[in-house]
Amino acid sequence: NNDSVFQLIDPYNGDGFYTQVNQQNPNIAYLAWQYGAIRKATNALVNYPTFTSCLNEMDANASGGIDDGGWTVNPFSMNMLDGNQLYIATLKRVWRTVNSATNWTPLTNILNGDGNSPYCVGISNALNPTVYIGGQQLKFYRVDNAATAVPGSEVNIRASAPSIIKTSFISNIVVHPNNDSIVYVSLSSLSTNPRLWKVTGAKTNNPVWTSISGDLPSGLPVNWIEVDPSQPDKVFIVATDYGLYTTVNGGVNWSHEMAIPDAPIPMVKVRASDRKLFIFTHGRSVWVADLPSITTSVAEHLSAKSGLVIFPNPATHNLNFNLTGSSSVEIFDQAGKLLLRKQVENVVDLENIPTGVYFIKLENNGTAYRKRFVKF
Repeated sequence: NNDSVFQLIDPYNGDGFYTQVNQQNPNIAYLAWQYGAIRKATNALVNYPTFTSCLNEMDANASGGIDDGGWTVNPFSMNMLDGNQLYIATLKRVWRTVNSATNWTPLTNILNGDGNSPYCVGISNALNPTVYIGGQQLKFYRVDNAATAVPGSEVNIRASAPSIIKTSFISNIVVHPNNDSIVYVSLSSLSTNPRLWKVTGAKTNNPVWTSISGDLPSGLPVNWIEVDPSQPDKVFIVATDYGLYTTVNGGVNWSHEMAIPDAPIPMVKVRASDRKLFIFTHGRSVWVADLPSITTSVAEHLSAKSGLVIFPNPATHNLNFNLTGSSSVEIFDQAGKLLLRKQVENVVDLENIPTGVYFIKLENNGTAYRKRFVKF
């Protein structure tokens, strides 16, 4: 969770794989083990949460596993703006829940008719998001308004990809935080062809693929890509089969981070609220690093005090806060762009702020405060 520590002590037996924590209610959390067996807790903040199966419609025969079949290590994804929304690619199709796994419904039709399965899901920064699906043999689909879309709405955009990568395996997809028509794709299959790509115009009829592999070692499989939320066009972090690499110029040049063991790294994750980078290695533990402050406004925001109470959060029309007297208010988007600056008493009008995740900075009686909030 962005504002609290999720601390579990041996929460369940077996090999652990993907986990998700509801960002609006950290008591709700999910874990999984082999073949996509997902379990849910509603008391996740205690030391020993109670996890129960929540496969429901995906396990219609009550066998304890996904009827469609799952990958040994099977990703599942959560909408960070709506923790009730989960997406999982089985060996046949993608399923969705919008009510915290009480019910699952197919998001797509059967996608493995060619013998190749979907694997990963990338979600845009929206309540009713654009979802991208990747998998074997460069399987690549887009679903618009995925929270409400029906099977058959998926758009196959694989044909737009360069022919040299069409036998590759898509290991991870990240959607640009400010533009859901820009997507970053990592490829983990062995090849001397580029393993990192930026897709622009992904919501148009003519997506354009551009290699951002730069001077990465040729043939190095890439398991995961993350973008810096403050500089999503320039700063990328990738997990590879041989250590961690970063770029600050959009993928032209890459640096091998020697402070991190050169072990296989299956995943890296950036926590936008405090710009912490979590690096998950295979056999060499979990590492945490601070991303450097690049955008001045965001750096100022993050250095301010956090004793501010704002409500409601998420907000719709107005954002209230617990300060008295006149306050100077600034609102920034996740890229550090200043969207609003004004003097207020104890309420901010959000009518002209689009739906999304933002930072608010207030100065009141010589003290600076900061907070993260969501606009619905």
